[in-house]
Amino acid sequence: MSDLQRLKDELELNGDLAELLEVLKGIAVAEFRVLESRRERFEQFTEAFRGFFRMIDLVDANHSFVRKGTGKKAVAVVTSDEGFMGGLNSRLLQAGQAVAAEGEAEMIIFGERALDELKADKAQVKSLPSVNNADLFESAVRLKDVFVQGALAGEYGEAFVVYPQPVSFMVQKIETVRLLPCAEIGIRPKLGEDVIVESAPEKLVEYLVSAWLDRKLYEILEDSRLAVMAVRTVRLEQSVQTVTESGEKLRFKYFRARREMVDKGMRESFSAQIIRNRQAGARAGESA
Repeated sequence: MSDLQRLKDELELNGDLAELLEVLKGIAVAEFRVLESRRERFEQFTEAFRGFFRMIDLVDANHSFVRKGTGKKAVAVVTSDEGFMGGLNSRLLQAGQAVAAEGEAEMIIFGERALDELKADKAQVKSLPSVNNADLFESAVRLKDVFVQGALAGEYGEAFVVYPQPVSFMVQKIETVRLLPCAEIGIRPKLGEDVIVESAPEKLVEYLVSAWLDRKLYEILEDSRLAVMAVRTVRLEQSVQTVTESGEKLRFKYFRARREMVDKGMRESFSAQIIRNRQAGARAGESA
């Protein structure tokens, strides 16, 4: 294959790649806008939750959801199997490992790609399916169940989540939150209120903290998906620019090679014409 044909093929491939990246970027932007428009915050629920625990004193309740247990830490890290993440998964894993390094811990990883990067005892790691837009709430309930069952069984004394928080479209912050023991219950009741409590405090704790975790984890996973789409969009835009610049260089090389080929052809044609003219003149002289 000639250099000119090779450059032409590379130029066509570069153009196809640029178009593909533009499509992927458009999809990421569209998903970000959809998620942003549907983004839910449960302020009313949270305020009602706080208000309820101002009426009854559960601070001293002997329950693993309220008091730190003797079990190991559960550290959930919300990574993604999406491409063009720009090192976000690595930063999340580093933050998760930093939390897990302080005492005995078990890591819970969303997504499979990050497991290959994880530098830890794989026996101390649980894997959950990567989060996507269609099953945010199901993923939140799945992680909630892991936390709740582990805490009730005495396996977990604390539960943490490490996730990317979208500060802005261009900035994502790695956030670490402790969900168990539930900090929201650390509210002393108001004095002077007369409240009749018929259910056992432990049962109240289990029911309400479980409901709170559903909504809190849903918010966290929703934020993480927004951050992922923002990172993908930025990285894809950078890739589009890189491919476009590469295409400009290839186009320059292609046209230069084509011009050189044309110049070479013209020179060879001109030289051949001179040779033919000389040969014709020589034959004419011999005939005379």
